[in-house]
Amino acid sequence: MNKEKLLENLTSDITPLIVELGYEIYHIEFKKESNVYILRVYIDNDGTISLNDCEKVSRILSTYLDEKDPIEDVYTLEVSSPGMERELFNEYHLKKHIGIKIKIKLKNPTNGKKVYIGILEFFDTNTIVVKDEDNSIKLLRNNIVKINKYGDF
Repeated sequence: MNKEKLLENLTSDITPLIVELGYEIYHIEFKKESNVYILRVYIDNDGTISLNDCEKVSRILSTYLDEKDPIEDVYTLEVSSPGMERELFNEYHLKKHIGIKIKIKLKNPTNGKKVYIGILEFFDTNTIVVKDEDNSIKLLRNNIVKINKYGDF
């Protein structure tokens, strides 16, 4: 089974378990790091995610994954909060962050810069518009490496 299909099936299967506990899946990934496969499930809610929250979800997911055994490879399960400076992975995340300060890293410079920090004003399938101190900058999405919420904490 390819990785995308695996993640799609896992998301479909574990979402009800996580929702029943009062959380949502923020993001899920399956990747190899230092020769070890990691199934990383980021959870979120309207408040703050604590270590106890992650442990509670981890216990439920571990039991489910041990019973169903949907992953052929040996892997480690990690349940985590997306964090204060969370990466914005999809349209839903972007929509929730309109009007919020974000940090965008680019593959290639735009106007001589590879990093932009500003308020997310607008996005569509091709562009993202951020406003820095004075200007709105339109950035091409195919040039974006990563978008994170940015905080002056």
